[in-house]
Amino acid sequence: MAAAVAALAVAGIIGGVGVAGARENRTIFSVENGIKDKCFSNTEKTTCETGERADLTIRTGDTVVWNFKNANGMPHNAASKSSTPANKAWNERGPKKDGITDIQAGGTTSWTFGEEGEYQFFCSVHPTMVGTITVEGEPVETPEPTPTEEPEETPTEEPEETPTFSATPSPSPRATASPDDHLNTPAPGKVAKADTTAPRFQQLRAKTVREGAKLNFWISEPATLQVSARRKGSKRTLTTATLHVGLGTRSVVLRSKSLRAKGTYTIEYRAVDAMANKSLAGTTTLKVK
Repeated sequence: MAAAVAALAVAGIIGGVGVAGARENRTIFSVENGIKDKCFSNTEKTTCETGERADLTIRTGDTVVWNFKNANGMPHNAASKSSTPANKAWNERGPKKDGITDIQAGGTTSWTFGEEGEYQFFCSVHPTMVGTITVEGEPVETPEPTPTEEPEETPTEEPEETPTFSATPSPSPRATASPDDHLNTPAPGKVAKADTTAPRFQQLRAKTVREGAKLNFWISEPATLQVSARRKGSKRTLTTATLHVGLGTRSVVLRSKSLRAKGTYTIEYRAVDAMANKSLAGTTTLKVK
């Protein structure tokens, strides 16, 4: 079975890749179910899951943006609850004598995390809206916090342009791309903390481009990613490629002549993290007209 060679072009989405000082933006959304059910969520939607909370793992230097545009006129904020180890600047984001920090209906608030630790937050108006930011990495200098932004300045989810790094094609059926040293994940077992959680995928999308297929997805942690493609309903793999990706929303281009013929294809994603935890397979459909 002959497989087409695939090369990957990697584009960092939303402010770059997840390394210390890279200033990556991650967004947390307020969700309104009505009068009773409200929560913070990692995805933009209209319905809270039972007991849902927003938990993120980021790198030092990254910025978290809380987006309240789905608040339906209800007041919200993202006040600090605690931090481990104690972080004075973060802990002072809580309620003040003259009112509660940052209450607004709509708009955004943000915070750039410069030190490793666990940061808990909540809505002072709706205390069941909670979440935790886990920050990893060496300390970095951060800019002065900008607690609020007007609603019209809400950050966009997609940049107008993103740089691409073309990988050198390999003569073997399996193409391996390592476009940037800072995207490499360590070998299994080479991290300080034990990790038993497998990578997770969300928001899988695929569309045709001249080179083959552009794939967009969100992944829960840095991992080695394998992408493969086959005709829908067939077990025969047409092309496959491997690369290292950072956590968050990513975009890659799978270049292959095998994906240029008209028809419907199944794109399959599998990932393994630095502790050899393997993800469940994620799939999406690509239609070539």
